[in-house]
Amino acid sequence: MKRIFIITTIAALLLLSFAGCSKKNKTGNDLTPTGSVDPNNPGNDDDPNASVDFITLGGYFSRDDANLVIFISNNGWNVNGILFPKDENASPLILSGPLTYKEGLDLNYSKDGEEITFTFAKNSMTVKTTKGNTYTAFDGSYKREEEIVAADGSVPPKSGSTLELIGRIAVTHYMAQAEGIPACTIDLSSGSFDNAYMTEFTLKYADLFLASEAVPAPEISVDYLYYAFSETDLNNLFLTATAGKFGTNGFETAGSDIVYKDGTYYIPCYGNFAAGLATSYTAADPDVISDRLLLEAAVTKKGGGRYDMEMTLSTSENAGLGAAGIQINSVTYELTK
Repeated sequence: MKRIFIITTIAALLLLSFAGCSKKNKTGNDLTPTGSVDPNNPGNDDDPNASVDFITLGGYFSRDDANLVIFISNNGWNVNGILFPKDENASPLILSGPLTYKEGLDLNYSKDGEEITFTFAKNSMTVKTTKGNTYTAFDGSYKREEEIVAADGSVPPKSGSTLELIGRIAVTHYMAQAEGIPACTIDLSSGSFDNAYMTEFTLKYADLFLASEAVPAPEISVDYLYYAFSETDLNNLFLTATAGKFGTNGFETAGSDIVYKDGTYYIPCYGNFAAGLATSYTAADPDVISDRLLLEAAVTKKGGGRYDMEMTLSTSENAGLGAAGIQINSVTYELTK
């Protein structure tokens, strides 16, 4: 089977493209410095002062109790991170905000009297607080989580495409209904969906695929980062995910961590999962979705564990199902690893 293009980290904030890590900043300084390699002294991968062939600023980083993602957006460098306290009753510590780059292998955070330096090495990153004490729990070393590159012919669906949407829905149903089962079929066209299941589906969907787009929402809660779903977008997701059987008009958030406010659903991203998709026989954004569609997927879990799977989707056209216009009739899953 073709291997897929997927991030294998289980960071709380992830699955964000880091193509920007090789861009230049507004002053023209290269944001991905390189060094020469001495064949007699290749250097220590974890020593930022050692001679290395290539060091990437930014990426996904993790340790046992914390995850950090550092990336370039339209506004420059940013950090999103979450640290899980030993006390299960305590709230996670969230670090989110802009970073600045001047030179070398450091990025710097400075806000509200807090100053933190992020120093990058080939396979790791070191965090050090230089001023303030709010985020000192993040101090220390983190492992860089690397990508697995796809084999020829296997491509991830285009971001925002219908192919990506229905693939994400299929993975989420597996994690909500059949996690760990080596082979099974879920029939969506004859299934029923209640509020409890759609609440679980929504939370897992956000955790699996939307954490990189989550942002602080202090007016909602300081416990998590949140993805903001407009009512229209969430309704379209529900209709596509349930073969038209469930929409937001029947969705109640009471008793869950999902908050509805001013026409927007705020979905917490817990950082328990990460997932990726690929297909080896169709375009990244095909004009026509096949009625028998083969997709590949992988899910990694916080604390270890991974599912690699093939999913065969049976689909049909249904113009009444929101923007996608595609009904998923059933999905057959087979774990391949």
